[in-house]
Amino acid sequence: MGIAPHTIELLEPGDVARELGLSYGGVRSLILRGKIQPYMKTRRGVNLFRQEDVERLRKSRAGEER
Repeated sequence: MGIAPHTIELLEPGDVARELGLSYGGVRSLILRGKIQPYMKTRRGVNLFRQEDVERLRKSRAGEER
């Protein structure tokens, strides 16, 4: 038995926007401000983000609201 490879869950910008309660433009703003970076781009040029990065940002933003 081998060890299962680690899978990375990737999200498109619309998914990131929904998870963070933002608009698509809000996600672009986060990218431009360096708050989140795309993990990779598809051949069509769509930015993809790691779920764990989005979750980390969500928790960070929740802490800033306190």
